[in-house]
Amino acid sequence: MLSITPQTKVGELLEAFPHLEKKLLELSPKFGHLKNPVLRRTVARIATLQQAAQMAGITVETLVNTLRKAVGQDVLGAISDNPTDLPMPAWVDVAPIHVTFDVTPLVEAGEHPLGQVMEMIRQLPSGKVLVIVAPFYPAPLADMAKEKGLEVYARSISDGKVNTYFYKG
Repeated sequence: MLSITPQTKVGELLEAFPHLEKKLLELSPKFGHLKNPVLRRTVARIATLQQAAQMAGITVETLVNTLRKAVGQDVLGAISDNPTDLPMPAWVDVAPIHVTFDVTPLVEAGEHPLGQVMEMIRQLPSGKVLVIVAPFYPAPLADMAKEKGLEVYARSISDGKVNTYFYKG
């Protein structure tokens, strides 16, 4: 039986416990994106519950422990998470914005902008900032950018959207 942890992939979770999709939707309407077959095949395959909680705007502790309770697993202790609560780094105010890209229309149309955004990251000049506007924190994308050496900062803005700043120093 799959042990549910912050590192559990959403896709693995739903394969092992398909009935938990309903529980995810109860926790946050943002999990409705999982009904999109493209996002289900891509994001759910690589996104962890830690990242999914960030995208949904709920604590990873709430997400993981609610899911664990639903399948009869013991709850875990305190788990820390929210990237939008971190202090703003100086480069956000200093470095010029190279491009701002609102992916909301693409996501709402059922498309997945990962390829486009990764290309923008690849082409981002040193000392510049790429701003991605999304209806959630794009945790898998942020993690991939960090692996490529970029700094990442996220800030919640109006209408439940999140600005995620990518900086190539």
